[in-house]
Amino acid sequence: MSKRILQVVGLCTFGAWGFHASAAEDMGNMTMEEHMKMMQHPAEATTATMEHAHHEHGKGSWMFEYRFMRMNQKELLNGTSKTTAEKILQQNGYMMVGESMTMDMHMFMGMYGINDKLSIMLGLNYIHNDMDMVNADTTTMPGMTMVGTHSMMEVHGLGDTEVTAMYKASPHIMLSMGVSLPTGSTDEHDHNASGNTSHGHAPYNMQPGSGTIDFKPAATLQYHLGDFNVGAQGTFTYRPGVNAMHYNLGNRLDGAAWVKYTALPHVVLSAGLAGHFMDKVTAKSGSHMLEMVDMMPDYEPNNTGSLRTEAVFGVEGMYKNFKAGFEYGIPVYERVRGIQLETHNVIGLSVGAMF
Repeated sequence: MSKRILQVVGLCTFGAWGFHASAAEDMGNMTMEEHMKMMQHPAEATTATMEHAHHEHGKGSWMFEYRFMRMNQKELLNGTSKTTAEKILQQNGYMMVGESMTMDMHMFMGMYGINDKLSIMLGLNYIHNDMDMVNADTTTMPGMTMVGTHSMMEVHGLGDTEVTAMYKASPHIMLSMGVSLPTGSTDEHDHNASGNTSHGHAPYNMQPGSGTIDFKPAATLQYHLGDFNVGAQGTFTYRPGVNAMHYNLGNRLDGAAWVKYTALPHVVLSAGLAGHFMDKVTAKSGSHMLEMVDMMPDYEPNNTGSLRTEAVFGVEGMYKNFKAGFEYGIPVYERVRGIQLETHNVIGLSVGAMF
């Protein structure tokens, strides 16, 4: 554990601007510096004013933003090695295994400036997860398990709600503390199934919420260098206790560092790397998930947790009190615990307005 934490601390130093998952994990968020920047008039908040934007916004200012994030997962990993559904079904005796998964998150955020240094933010999430699976076929040859029919599992619902306070400690340092409230369900079943018991509970990675009150301290460091803005951010998610379904999703650590360039008066380009460490799930006696570990790999706690780095590229346009952005992340390294789907890419879109 300590060795992996040290690895991710290194990623915090060398990583870049990217996505931060919560709820269905990993998934992404914009940096606190970016949120604070929107408190200034967006048309003026190009790289030249980024480091002062969160200081210059007036008391009583409001910012609202909608963000859409999609994570696409394809193919299977065992550790860092690629594997196949057929091999997993033959060697492990599962009833089914995931082949691909799409995780969509709709984020609605509002921020209010209490004064020039302190702001608060409220974030609401809606999660929609789809997993394509292949089922085992034991009828071909006695004692042999082959790939059979395909099926889909779908889960959607309200995610967890996050309340965050952000404080500008210095011209270059932003500190924040977020609390994630367990408004997302951890008791969802496959919405495609006829009735609630056809597939039982959806696995950990399909559930919209964590089921625990989570704490998210973060720190952001950034500097303006001519037309460039460079910065780094680290976020720790601490999940104490277990939820009503008798499991804990595990803590996580996200690191990011970025370089931004003002290409045009109202257009900013960004690039860099992001690092994510997700600890394994801990399931306690009485968890329904443990009753289903023979069904597919996703119910087994030893098949949860990962370390991933992404190259992330973005473009943001601003006009008067409005802005829009696009982000694209592609993994450069991924190591999973046990058997899990591999991350293919992460895509983000955002629109926002300041009043």
